[in-house]
Amino acid sequence: MEQFWGEGAAYDLAALIDERLCPYPAELVYLRMLLARFGDEVNAAPSCCS
Repeated sequence: MEQFWGEGAAYDLAALIDERLCPYPAELVYLRMLLARFGDEVNAAPSCCS
């Protein structure tokens, strides 16, 4: 197992996350995560803003 750690390349995880999520507001990311987790369990009416 230690061999794999030695062969791995370092990368900036924070920069990767920032690059993928930065274009979107934090609220939208949060709502999307809620939809992914609880979407099938919610019986809310669709938003008029879609």
